[in-house]
Amino acid sequence: MMEPAREQDASGEAPEVTTADLAGFWIRLAAFVIDMAIIAGGSWVVSFTIGQAMGVADPFQFPPVIRKSFLGVIGIAGGFYFPWLWKQTGQTLGNRALGIRVVRTRFYGLGWTCCLLRFLGYLVCWALLGIPFALVGFDRKKQGLHDKMADTYVIMLPKKKVRVARPHAHAVEHA
Repeated sequence: MMEPAREQDASGEAPEVTTADLAGFWIRLAAFVIDMAIIAGGSWVVSFTIGQAMGVADPFQFPPVIRKSFLGVIGIAGGFYFPWLWKQTGQTLGNRALGIRVVRTRFYGLGWTCCLLRFLGYLVCWALLGIPFALVGFDRKKQGLHDKMADTYVIMLPKKKVRVARPHAHAVEHA
């Protein structure tokens, strides 16, 4: 009997078989909220600095030009933040905080094309009022439109276990 051929990656090696739990809608939404808080906070600091340079005394009464720059900075920051972090580690800061990671469906590394395609999928999802993000909650593989476009999954990272040894009663020094 012949053994079925195993798929090979670009180096000619057969990929390691790995299993992981898929991250669901709510944890992914929470990670996204964390990421947007980081991006919006940084963008607000940039816009506040611009406002101060323009002589705006009240940071909550920005003139329209500053409000538009704030939204522009958020868009530009997001355009760099998400793809760059996905490419570097497979995780945004929100993903890291909640123990999830973006991986390719065949667990190959995330290349620039994949990361940019995934971000383009984010833009398409937002253009469609965010509805395609909800696919994550209903899809058997927990993939949203952006995941399907980029051929990615979001997985739960295994919890790290720490073994703590109790000291023996006679080993404890008395002061």
